[in-house]
Amino acid sequence: MSNKEDFLELIPQEVAPRLHRIDRKYYHESTWPVYRMIRCPSHVRDLYRSEQDHPTVIQTGNGTMIYVRRYLMVDHGKDYLLIIDWKVDETDVCCHIIGPSKEAVLETATMIYNLPSTSLDFFQIHTRDAFPTIDLFHWFYANYTSTHFSFAFDSRRSEYLGIRRTSERCAMTYQGKLLPSLLPGIATLPNLQEASFCHCWYAMPTKETLLALALPARKIALRINEATFKRSALDSVHIIAKEVEIVFSTRSMFPSELTVSFLRRMGHSGQLERVSFQYSPKASLPDNVSVSFPENVAQELVRILRTNAHLRVLQFHNITLEGKHAKEVLVAIKQNTKLWRAETESSQNRTFSYNRDPIEFAGTINRYLADFTRFFRLAKEPPAIRQALLGEVLNGKSVKDFQFIASFLEQNVDTLCEILQILPDTVEPAFKRARRNEENVERAV
Repeated sequence: MSNKEDFLELIPQEVAPRLHRIDRKYYHESTWPVYRMIRCPSHVRDLYRSEQDHPTVIQTGNGTMIYVRRYLMVDHGKDYLLIIDWKVDETDVCCHIIGPSKEAVLETATMIYNLPSTSLDFFQIHTRDAFPTIDLFHWFYANYTSTHFSFAFDSRRSEYLGIRRTSERCAMTYQGKLLPSLLPGIATLPNLQEASFCHCWYAMPTKETLLALALPARKIALRINEATFKRSALDSVHIIAKEVEIVFSTRSMFPSELTVSFLRRMGHSGQLERVSFQYSPKASLPDNVSVSFPENVAQELVRILRTNAHLRVLQFHNITLEGKHAKEVLVAIKQNTKLWRAETESSQNRTFSYNRDPIEFAGTINRYLADFTRFFRLAKEPPAIRQALLGEVLNGKSVKDFQFIASFLEQNVDTLCEILQILPDTVEPAFKRARRNEENVERAV
């Protein structure tokens, strides 16, 4: 195993002084770096005694472990210390190693990992002076079949790389500036099925890196903010990513030409599964923004809806669509596939989700048809009764909701017959009832 020093998290200097006050007699020099391992092995955790007023000394073959109340310190020749801090619920354990250098604390870290019955399920590594190598990832992949380990390269710039590993799959999350020498090697990890790039402030993934990750069974998600639009070449992402979240912190960014350019490239991929537009305002701005779609933005969204058969979710978070071109987008949403449904999460947020499950789709159709049938039955009632029953029939819905239901049913009538042939027998009665309800609606109209 190489580069063991990269198993350690280096505490930022502005945080370290708080740790130094734990026991000053063990902290000899203010220049010592402070390292941390999160959720240490269970065999170390089991030694913990939370209410001890006096230290309990436990001798080990590699050093002396000293408990001081809620802290466990490893005193190894007084060169470095291991401090384990339990939170109140004792479920999240944080190990701190204090020493004069990375080499000085490395032996203690190795001792902890190599003690019998090691069970490590999560830890973090922060390094400001060295990046981990691909050998490190492969070592952990081979030795820990169910773990989540991560590498934060520089907390000051929020650079982060995480690996979530199970016996069947592996997922990667990256935040920050990409390391060209590292990520192509990560692409060789077995069962790597998901790669997520969050807040790539300084650089987007290169086309070569994304191509290395974008094998058929894998999913790439990009979370992009306006800084990315300004600094990166968008050509490298449009044919690869399957999930895209575009984050805006100013209202003027949304209808920009950069947005249109990005949408145009994304619209040609044909492989998108999720597209999200999120407005994340600064503290001085409102929580929600109304966006009147320019024609060119609407056209590109429509193109995405028509060319990406895999699209399951189109989400507008903290964004209210307005204007005549927004209607064009909504029409395209309903026409994109026969299985669209709309869910209003709040008055401000609307998520359009492609529902692949025909059984759930049957329930949606049943519910809509029942609501719609009751709505039109009011036309046969005298005005006084109609007014009395209106609130019960609407049941919290607005007239616009029923207009959407009408459009939904219009777009999906053929789907009822089409799916009916492939559904299990237990579901067919639901569709037959839905068909009868549909006929009732037609007669009512």
